[in-house]
Amino acid sequence: AKMEALCVLAREHGRGVIEDASQGHGATFQGRHVGSFGDLAGFSFYPGKNLGCFGDGGAVTTNDEKYIEHLHMLRNLGQKVKYYHEIKGWNCRLDTLQAAVLNAQLPHMDAFNEERRAVADR
Repeated sequence: AKMEALCVLAREHGRGVIEDASQGHGATFQGRHVGSFGDLAGFSFYPGKNLGCFGDGGAVTTNDEKYIEHLHMLRNLGQKVKYYHEIKGWNCRLDTLQAAVLNAQLPHMDAFNEERRAVADR
């Protein structure tokens, strides 16, 4: 995809770009990491992904301050202050065990990706 052009077009029309980077951990495109082009990006940590935890998991990333507070509220039952729910939200925080598994795998992600590429090239 022509990501730079897509992002420019979206901004010209007052829209944002959400990247599906669900299996893009460590991937690059045109010298940039996948998930860094748009306003938001979604990554999956499903066990079958190239960076997976033991159960379901995922993350949304952004560099845009206007989304951060809203994302925090969505993952924390729609609240900024305990027991005051401003919006509909969920309990979507990654538990400690899943975070530990991902943290242990992260330093090896590039090597894992190279192994997957070698298998795919066969």
